[in-house]
Amino acid sequence: MRDLFTCQTVQKGTCTISGDPHYNTFDGNWHHFQGTCTYVLSQQCGSDLPYYRVEGSNEHRGSTRVSWTRLVKVLVYNETIELVKGHPGQAKVNGVFKDTPFSLNNGAVHVHVSGFSVVVSTDFGLEVSYDTNHYVKIQVPPSYQGATCGLCGNFNNDPDDDFQTPQGEVVSAGVFGKSWIVPKDDEFECDGCEGSDCGECTEEERAVFSQVNRCGILQDTTGPFASCHQELSPQRFVENCVFDMCLDGGQQHILCQALTSYSTQCQDKGIELPNWRRPDLCEIVCPDNSHFDSQGAGCPVTCVNHDSRHDCALPSRESCSCDEGFVLSGAKCVPPQECGCNHEGYYYHSGQTVILDQDCGRVCYCSSGNMTCQSHGCGPHQVCKVNDGERGEHILQGVSFWTDSTCTQKCTCTTSGLSCLRESCASSQVCVPVDEDLFTCQTVQKGTCTISGDPHYNTFDGNWHHFQGTCTYVLSQQCGSDLPYYRVEGSNEHRGSTRVSWTRLVKVLVYNETIELVKGHPGQAKVNGVFKDTPFSLNNGAVHVHVSGFSVVVSTDFGLEVSYDTNHYVKIQVPPSYQGATCGLCGNFNNDPDDDFQTPQGEVVSAGVFDLFTCQTVQKGTCTISGDPHYNTFDGNWHHFQGTCTYVLSQQCGSDLPYYRVEGSNEHRGNLFTCQTVQKGTCTISGDPHYNTFDGNWHHFQGTCTYVLSQQCGSDLPYYRVEGSNEHRGSAHLFTCQTVQKGTCTISGDPHYNTFDGNWHHFQGTCTYVLSQQCGSDLPYYRVEGSNEHRGNLFTCQTVQKGTCTISGDPHYNTFDGNWHHFQGTCTYVLSQQCGSDLPYYRVEGSNEHRGICVPVDEDLFTCQTVQKGTCTISGDPHYNTFDGNWHHFQGTCTYVLSQQCGSDLPYYRVEGSNEHRGSTHVSWTRQVKVLVYNETIELVKGHPGQAKVNGIWMNLPVQVLGRALRIYTSGHQTVFETDFGVHVSYDGVSRVSVSVPSNYSGKTCGLCGNFNGNPDDDFQTPSGQNVMSPSDFGTSWKVPGDNSCGDGCGSSCPRCLDDRVARAQCEIINAAMGPFSLCHQHVDPRSYFNDCVFDVCIGGSEMLCFAIQAYVSFCQSANVRINPWRHNTSCHMVCPAHSHYELCGADCGRTCASTTDVTCDRVCSEGCFCDEGFMRSGTKCVPEEKCGCQHDGFYYNAGELFWTEGCSQRCECTAPNSLNCMNTTCSPHQECTIRDGQLGCFETIDPCGELKCTDNEWCKQKEGIYGCFCKENAIHDLDNFDASITCAGSAGTASLSRCQLTEAGFHPSGLHLRDNSCRGSLKNGRLVFNFNNEDQLCGTVLKSNGTHFLYENVILGEDSIKLTLLFSCAFPLTSALSMNVAINPVESAIKKVLPTGRGHYRMRLTPYRDAGFQHPLNNSTDIELRQDEHLFIEVQAEGVDDRQTSTVMDTCWATPVNDARYPLRQDLISQGCPAEESVKIIQNGNSTVARFSFEAFSINDFPSIFLHCNIHLCLLDFNNCAVLPLKFISVLFEPDEARSRQEST
Repeated sequence: MRDLFTCQTVQKGTCTISGDPHYNTFDGNWHHFQGTCTYVLSQQCGSDLPYYRVEGSNEHRGSTRVSWTRLVKVLVYNETIELVKGHPGQAKVNGVFKDTPFSLNNGAVHVHVSGFSVVVSTDFGLEVSYDTNHYVKIQVPPSYQGATCGLCGNFNNDPDDDFQTPQGEVVSAGVFGKSWIVPKDDEFECDGCEGSDCGECTEEERAVFSQVNRCGILQDTTGPFASCHQELSPQRFVENCVFDMCLDGGQQHILCQALTSYSTQCQDKGIELPNWRRPDLCEIVCPDNSHFDSQGAGCPVTCVNHDSRHDCALPSRESCSCDEGFVLSGAKCVPPQECGCNHEGYYYHSGQTVILDQDCGRVCYCSSGNMTCQSHGCGPHQVCKVNDGERGEHILQGVSFWTDSTCTQKCTCTTSGLSCLRESCASSQVCVPVDEDLFTCQTVQKGTCTISGDPHYNTFDGNWHHFQGTCTYVLSQQCGSDLPYYRVEGSNEHRGSTRVSWTRLVKVLVYNETIELVKGHPGQAKVNGVFKDTPFSLNNGAVHVHVSGFSVVVSTDFGLEVSYDTNHYVKIQVPPSYQGATCGLCGNFNNDPDDDFQTPQGEVVSAGVFDLFTCQTVQKGTCTISGDPHYNTFDGNWHHFQGTCTYVLSQQCGSDLPYYRVEGSNEHRGNLFTCQTVQKGTCTISGDPHYNTFDGNWHHFQGTCTYVLSQQCGSDLPYYRVEGSNEHRGSAHLFTCQTVQKGTCTISGDPHYNTFDGNWHHFQGTCTYVLSQQCGSDLPYYRVEGSNEHRGNLFTCQTVQKGTCTISGDPHYNTFDGNWHHFQGTCTYVLSQQCGSDLPYYRVEGSNEHRGICVPVDEDLFTCQTVQKGTCTISGDPHYNTFDGNWHHFQGTCTYVLSQQCGSDLPYYRVEGSNEHRGSTHVSWTRQVKVLVYNETIELVKGHPGQAKVNGIWMNLPVQVLGRALRIYTSGHQTVFETDFGVHVSYDGVSRVSVSVPSNYSGKTCGLCGNFNGNPDDDFQTPSGQNVMSPSDFGTSWKVPGDNSCGDGCGSSCPRCLDDRVARAQCEIINAAMGPFSLCHQHVDPRSYFNDCVFDVCIGGSEMLCFAIQAYVSFCQSANVRINPWRHNTSCHMVCPAHSHYELCGADCGRTCASTTDVTCDRVCSEGCFCDEGFMRSGTKCVPEEKCGCQHDGFYYNAGELFWTEGCSQRCECTAPNSLNCMNTTCSPHQECTIRDGQLGCFETIDPCGELKCTDNEWCKQKEGIYGCFCKENAIHDLDNFDASITCAGSAGTASLSRCQLTEAGFHPSGLHLRDNSCRGSLKNGRLVFNFNNEDQLCGTVLKSNGTHFLYENVILGEDSIKLTLLFSCAFPLTSALSMNVAINPVESAIKKVLPTGRGHYRMRLTPYRDAGFQHPLNNSTDIELRQDEHLFIEVQAEGVDDRQTSTVMDTCWATPVNDARYPLRQDLISQGCPAEESVKIIQNGNSTVARFSFEAFSINDFPSIFLHCNIHLCLLDFNNCAVLPLKFISVLFEPDEARSRQEST
């Protein structure tokens, strides 16, 4: 029947390659080709559809007559994905192996495991799988019909033209295979055999291998594969199996591959086969923690996706399924707690180390779900490249290296391999490692060791350690060599706190000289005990002492250089020749930091032991006096002194130890020593005059004034003074007395002074000065004063006020010159006394004491407890630890009083904290801390490191307010605020807040930090003094009025962690007894911090881990406890800004441009980013010193910064270091001097709230300088997606978002738009509304299909500075089912689906008609009576979709005798888009939104009625040929008595 055709729905095209290999094209043409080259299996050819290309590379395995697939390469979306033999659970991406699952190109490509295969799928329907052994499957969507080429054919439903070359010529199978070779440089003579050259089976072999115990098992009608025969004929598979067995000698693994190929394709068709494998037939042994499953999940549970089985559309597969309690990690099964890391879109095993970036710029290590990355890079002779699927450093051709740690064998990389010979490093070089097994000779640079802060030591080899001892230590000395000897010692002292120490003296011993650099003596150095002004030289120029910047520097002719800034910073540099020849706290300079901690005996110890050994252990101090006398001091210094008075031999000085004093009295005992007895001192003056001093020194002086002959000086003896007045008596002496002329002094110019004795000098002060007066004689008294003034410049003369020193708090000392320091000793101290002048003597002493509080120890027992400084902490989401140690948790998002002074005369303060949601609405985080004190308002705000608001104005740090009464500065990543009465507040800009108050505030505080009375049980007091039990009630009671856009937390409905095993494993670093924080455990109890960490990570995810650990680190460092490096074992990598670096324990002391307001030098160290050498902190940046800014009125301004002075009277610009240009100016009549956006200035007088027009559910306020409409508490709904509402109708859609929720999150509505940035939203009733349609407002909308739905997709984007991307879509299901009760009346079936991505509305209507013109629908309310042979016309129509882009395709229609579509008794009318029997006529299908067909009325088994049902799908016309194609028919003869003839489509 050559003239008969039918319509067949085009299914997805499937091509398989299996065995040695056998190719089954998309159109079902089997062919065999054994080449071992790389071939194009399939690619998109000659269409506008998305491009793809699949290549397959083959290899011989044993026999050279056949080949097998070893590699499948997929090229799509500019990505290259390789599936490699022997690499289950992995795929190469652009050459680098990655563990599955992962996605590429924003989810357009997904790579995962299903069964034993690795699968690559795309968003346009391509799917490629490879079992990493021999079986490949390629599937393409129906839209690619006629648009493919390669060994899988052209997918045009005609198998006869599949063998087309790239030029379109149809050829034989062998020529066809060769024509699709992909040229490769490394594949030579890779063509395989053809035809009989490959070998043939004998009849005997065919008979043997076709038996049911071999290949014949596939077609055994009673065998395990029988249930699949009807769906998939086994004949071809048996033939291929027999052929492969013949050519490979009947090996069983060949049989197993053939059986697996058939089994896999059966499972692809949804056929559930019994387990056909057995111990003697193709048994699969699975890896650890897994078992074989013949019906394993198509989407196994993985570490990446624990919910992968939900909504899985893949059929069951044979697989090694993970045992209960295990999940898939790449290709292995592991417990969930041993899962690896998701990092930048890829999955890595726990314990895996990888090198990332094209330049090998990072090396990352995965541990317990945390990825830790560090900077990395190739060496000078290495190149970053990918080799064997791994990225790494590789030696360049021609480059040499050494293979051993002593650099005795040198190898060179040549074209023929490595060439090695014996060669060592030069004398100026050392052998250093460059990789695990590679070494090189490195020229040694000058060694540098620094000591800074409290103090922190950085050795010559870069090993940081911290030690706070107050002894004298050997910093560095020459050890064990013939090089010039030197020794540098450092002496430390306490400054205020006894927990830390600072360098007070640096002593350099070199060339038999002792040079001391002393704290507080800039520009000077002691030489052998005597202060000398710099510069000067010693030892004939071999030693030079000079000033450089703030430091005094000692340099020698052999390259040693020691500098000290006379405060805390020491730097020691030694020349390269001293490598390995130094010892002391600066290490041994051998390029190995791991052995720096060597004692004087050469033993390598821990840092603490090293420091203690370096500071010699102090035995009981012994001082001896003997002989005439000889003194041997406690430190072994011998000296001699023959005085016969009473002397203090030793006494306790300057410490809290018990006081003692030992005196010794000496006498003469007529011995042989030349100790001269001291007689009464006599001084004589005689003659003109001649002076004979007490010690017998004669001198002559002829002055005629009054002179001091002798007076008591500098002792406690009774004071006396003897003066003598001289006169002239004629000329009977031998000396000439010159007549003195009238003295003249002149003042002129700006001004220049010429003294009575002719000495010119210049002085430009503008005060009143004494020019001359009579001094110290009996002549008539006179006094001449002169007053100066400026004429045209800006200088002024400042009056010196009365000096004031204050002592307050615990205690804090503010010196006469405004220098704050803290010292908590309990002795009696000299506060001030007159020193070294003729002014009246005074002395003021102060005695300190501890003040305790009464605390309960039992029900009726109390004790007095000494009160230390009270500290309250807030961290995480948030967790509060009160002054008295009461931990509580409160997740409100309002502003709350953290602490304030309550009910006392102590200085008032108030600390408020404002919280916000971040992502999850279940928890909150601190976003701002506000301190109110001395009528000043200080704000520390999230996202503003290096800045603080002072009375609403942003200021760079450090800042001093009210003189030095209030100080704000940075310490690591924390911003710190302090008062002169001891209140201390810090905020890390993320979540951690600390509030400390001095001990005198005990019992005088209130707020969320409690009352600081030593009793944690009464901390939950409301402002009215009532004790409450609930943390929620307590927290809410301290809410600051006025914030209506917030909520008071989750109350009793707070989230709970149901499975905390993973979180506990990640947080264990805090508790670990041998971990980096172990030294802190005895000072700061880690348990509460560990519990908080577990909760935060469990509820908020792994991104909370770093904040939780960092909180504990901060509290440890606040307690001045040393911690060990910890970030390298976690994913908490700290990235520092330009010109700065990370330090675990650093300080900004001496590193800020604002040197005169630098208040950080007496603090404990902290973790954070600190400026590199040569750079200074300028606000939020690190800049070279020459680019520092200006200081004005206690504030610091960056270079180039503009600001207004108070009252807007001046506009100033900082143009250079401390160069400030100010201009007088005023605001215009339409402006006002006010603060906006944190800046003081002249602004237009507008009402920002009036312009916003907030709704009843919103309220206007300012946040971080910006006005907006914020949500009232009762208006907050779905915070996770801004209360988004998506409505869809046909090809139009609307997306609307809550304006107030956008504003709450920091996104201003005016900055948002659709993919086309001209499509902006409009505000309607407090919502930002975006519209698009397919007519005149496309707005960048994209039409897509994902196989189950078609989607109109767009995205809401922010401007460049607004990081917001909200993807939304309207989704319409492609398939629907509808039914109609034909016997009674037509039933219209409406479809209304609500999808997570948007609500897609369309209506499917199924309507019967009596006429072929479809003009008269049957819509009666009564039954429809039809004759058995009468035709009924059916119309299926989709309403509410775009008829220009969409068509309706009927897949199946059938009738049942009852109103149940699943009733087993049925009559098929349409099957796979084609008529199921002769009376059915398809009129149109897939051409438009209307599909039509007709059939003759009939009954089923004498049932009185029939009910009609259809399954349909929608087809996108832009992507597919939706019209159902006719198929050729052949006739099949049946027996005459058969009721209907059947036809079978080919």
